[in-house]
Amino acid sequence: MSNNDKTSPFRTNGLAENDPWSSIERSKRSIGKDSDANSISRVDSTKPEEESELRIEGYRIENSEMAPERDGEGVPSVRVDSGVQLRLFGTGITPQTVIIFTHDVSRFGGPCQVPVTEKFRVTHAEPNGRSGLVDIELPDVSKHKKYFYMCTKYDPSDPLEGSDESDKILCNTGSDKEKEYAKAIQPVRKHGNYLLCSILLGNVLVNSTFTILLDSLTSGLFAVIGSTVAIVIFGEIIPQAVCSRHGLAVGAKTILITRAFMILTYPVSYPTSKILDFILGKEIGNFYDRDRLKELVKVTNDVNDLDKDEVNVISGVLELRKKTVDKVMTRLEDAYMLPVDAVMDFETITEIMQTGYSRIPVYEGERTNIKSILHIKDLAFVDPDDNTPIRQICDFYDNKLHFVFYDQTLDVMFKEFKTGEFGHMAFVHNVNSDGEGDPFYYTLGLITLEDVIEELIQAEIVDETDVFTDNQSKVPRKRIKRQGVPSFTHRNVDSDELRLRIGPQLLFATYQFLATGVAAFKTSCISETILRRLLYQNNIFHHIKVKSKTSSDVTIIERGTPIDFFVLVLEGRVEVTVGKENLLFESGPFTYFGLQAIMQTASCDTSINTPQQILGSLESINRDASTKHVFNPDYTVKAITDVLYLQIQRNLYLAAKRATLMERKQKLGDQSMDLIDAEVEKLMHSLDKTDQNSITPDPTNLTVNSGAKASKSSSDVASPTTALNDPINNTNSFSVTRNHVVLERDNSSSAAAANEINIVN
Repeated sequence: MSNNDKTSPFRTNGLAENDPWSSIERSKRSIGKDSDANSISRVDSTKPEEESELRIEGYRIENSEMAPERDGEGVPSVRVDSGVQLRLFGTGITPQTVIIFTHDVSRFGGPCQVPVTEKFRVTHAEPNGRSGLVDIELPDVSKHKKYFYMCTKYDPSDPLEGSDESDKILCNTGSDKEKEYAKAIQPVRKHGNYLLCSILLGNVLVNSTFTILLDSLTSGLFAVIGSTVAIVIFGEIIPQAVCSRHGLAVGAKTILITRAFMILTYPVSYPTSKILDFILGKEIGNFYDRDRLKELVKVTNDVNDLDKDEVNVISGVLELRKKTVDKVMTRLEDAYMLPVDAVMDFETITEIMQTGYSRIPVYEGERTNIKSILHIKDLAFVDPDDNTPIRQICDFYDNKLHFVFYDQTLDVMFKEFKTGEFGHMAFVHNVNSDGEGDPFYYTLGLITLEDVIEELIQAEIVDETDVFTDNQSKVPRKRIKRQGVPSFTHRNVDSDELRLRIGPQLLFATYQFLATGVAAFKTSCISETILRRLLYQNNIFHHIKVKSKTSSDVTIIERGTPIDFFVLVLEGRVEVTVGKENLLFESGPFTYFGLQAIMQTASCDTSINTPQQILGSLESINRDASTKHVFNPDYTVKAITDVLYLQIQRNLYLAAKRATLMERKQKLGDQSMDLIDAEVEKLMHSLDKTDQNSITPDPTNLTVNSGAKASKSSSDVASPTTALNDPINNTNSFSVTRNHVVLERDNSSSAAAANEINIVN
């Protein structure tokens, strides 16, 4: 549609009696209901004290180059860029009244912030000030603007009564001397053409008089040469050279001479100035638009006291109205988003925290189908263990989406973001009218308040969580290494391995269940102290994240495959297939499997209370460990949901039993305390990886004599001497008591080394 085909509807707002202001509104497109459609324009009103208060109560179209059209509500429309004559109704309307149009609403008596048209002066006004005619012409409507609002004010009828803008600047912002000089010449400077005519007439009068006087004193040739040199040097070069640098001071010092010339030349200069006023119009003076003002700041950077950042901010403010959102937005493919069908589990929250974003777009199906915004503060009361669906969180908070067109300017976005009504994130969309179907919206990207501020200050804002310096160049930033979420959710095993962190409540529940509900871990087999330390071992907790039920990595125990470990399900559900009939049933938390794998021949007896009996039990455990016992299950256990389970190897269990016997022996006082204290440091640091736990030295190394070290007799037989390492210092109820029992595993490749087993109190 060409500009000549566009129409501009005018609408008279419903007005209260005490608020009789109207606005001229023009609409090109409207998506939904605009809250500003019936806004009342509050405009600047300055008037002489003797005049009535300037108010516009209504208007009507008197004449138009093209016949106006009216919609169903009677709202008249005129063609864009066509002349229209309006009749204004109100009070205080005089030939000195001017109107101007803007896109911004302001309070009554407030300034007209951003005018978008020139001034239109009332051409004819009634003597009572109740009516007046004004000729206007509205420009093409901006794509992102819907309405024009009318500003009115009182403007002096004589266009030359306003002084030059540079003089006003000096009067307000110059030094004390500059302010004094500017105020001295301002009354004379108001009469621009009159002053100009007086100065030129005075200059010509002086030059002519000097030439005639010199001609009367000398001959013709000498008079011409002398007058020319004198006038050029003393009348042009010297005055202009001095006044170009100190014109304000010279003008203030010679103001009386200037006034005298204005009086002397009044009969000629004043009529001439009025003719110039009528022909040339108002004196514009020094005028700077946005581009000129920006360039002025840049080219004078060497002589002004502005630093680089201040120049950038000034340039950014002046360019804000020219930049559109599609130039600074983050494209949708580069944005971090979440699907609406995801769950808010621990991994998702960790991922969100690592990105550092405070607002996460949520989409359904395709990424262009934005459904909601997830605020990071919305997750304050979300428990990761509940696996709350993101859809449920979005439905509960119901955060509204704000869409803008791709050609929306940044100054409008900044105003919208400042209000907080639409939040600090908006989605940029456009209309796709290609093809035969109906036009539809499609999303291009998103823009935030930070993006607008970055354009305002002409610098990138980079916080501690940003990965790139900006969203356009995608240049990675040099990030300072900092502790992230994984540092608090995992515990270091060594430099290359991390273990799951189990909450103290779940850990205590596991301890209680094993100590009271599983025979192999009751106090008759494993003491409370050793069981606590056993649960603090590395790599005994495992987590399976189910992606597909048919995946092979969800199998915990497989029928026909020998195992040597015990499994206790802590969280999630498993599917158990039993027997040749393949009977299926599901099990949940605190269901255990593989108990036979760790208790085939080992027995527990609380009646062992002498050093000799303990020594015999230790030798029995060593012989049991030297036998390669495995358990061949006749069932299969598979995870059908995300599962957290405990897995204890047989050799680790036997090490715990041996530690329990050593603890009993220590309580009988058979061990030397000095020997125990000497060995505790080595035992405390004897940490082994799970895959190394199955490689153990000869059980004969563990033959214990009272208070003496064991001797090595062979290195060919395996033995469960896995270390039970010391837990992390903590103050919760699941802390380790004063008794520490630690086993140290020798390097099985060294035939000369000996394992030392001691108990510390």
